Amino acid sequence: MLEPETPKQKDGSETAQAQSSEKEVDSHEYSAMTIRMEAQIEDLQKTVLAFQTSLTWRLTAPLRRVEKVLDNWRAQKKIPCGMGSLGQTTHDQVDSESHNCERLLHASSAKALRPTMSTGAMHGGPLATHVQPRFIAKRTKECPMEINEKIRQIVPGRSFVDIGGLWGTENERATVASAAGARSVMMVDMAEEGNEWWRAFEDRCKARGVLDCKNVVANLDHCDFASRVPVTDIVHCSGVIYHVPSPIRTLSTLRQVTGNLLLLCSMTVPGLIETDVGSIDMSGGTSIFVPALDGHKREIVCAYFDRMGIQIPNINAAVTYPWRLGADFNYAPWWWLWTPRTLVALVETAGFRVLEIFDGWPRYSHYLVCERV
Repeated sequence: MLEPETPKQKDGSETAQAQSSEKEVDSHEYSAMTIRMEAQIEDLQKTVLAFQTSLTWRLTAPLRRVEKVLDNWRAQKKIPCGMGSLGQTTHDQVDSESHNCERLLHASSAKALRPTMSTGAMHGGPLATHVQPRFIAKRTKECPMEINEKIRQIVPGRSFVDIGGLWGTENERATVASAAGARSVMMVDMAEEGNEWWRAFEDRCKARGVLDCKNVVANLDHCDFASRVPVTDIVHCSGVIYHVPSPIRTLSTLRQVTGNLLLLCSMTVPGLIETDVGSIDMSGGTSIFVPALDGHKREIVCAYFDRMGIQIPNINAAVTYPWRLGADFNYAPWWWLWTPRTLVALVETAGFRVLEIFDGWPRYSHYLVCERV
């Protein structure tokens, strides 16, 4: 009688072989999983790249439109990029075409403004034939960083003066210039000696290790200014020029004390101020003399600054300052509103060549790097 077969016991080699097979299966599954994940990652990367490409196109398309307008304008006038001679071109033609460019820039909220000529050159003034670098207006998250970097680039070994930089203290640039290696540093302001801002500035200098800054009390619009402030290589003047009643006179005084470069910052408005209550065309050198602002234009300007979220005395704020203080003018209120293009024309008329323009306070102000000529 046959006995039933009993299962054979697996020896050690058979067990090891089985385990090895299981590992191979696991390895194959892992490899397949890896391949699938890599494929998914590649697809995701392609999707992200397509999105970035689409987004980039959407952001740059308005700029291409502006560049096309500028290129067509240059071709019609037969001038090379960067040259500022327009021959017999009339002011009205230039203003109209410039206004169209500014409207495109304003409508697209573009982050780069690159006109190839200064306004002074466009209007055929005495500086019309000089070669003008392309302007670059670069939006920045913080105003101080852009100008601080510019100061660090140009100030080492040179003398530096900050005119009118005392108010608010944190907007001063004297300590930045000192830290960057300026040969000498000066702060000039019309605030009376012992004023709280002078004390705050002195404390700031001590905290930053600036012990050699010379402080001078002087009014930029007074006739003795140039005799009290020496000619200085680099002059910084921010937040002043639109607070003065006669900006061309103030710029002329700044020219007297500028040895090489003027760093000028001013609040500005777009070429077309558009609001729900109406619009104001600021092209063609149009400026607004704030003491004369009234009626519907005042409503538009108030609506514009309300939308910007800033309150300005004598415009849209409840506070009203007098335009005169005794026998002198009051420099607290804003006296002027102008576009960056008009500001450039003012500066060049006063005897400077504008080398560069960039944002100061994004959407609200512009810095001009100006060379004395």
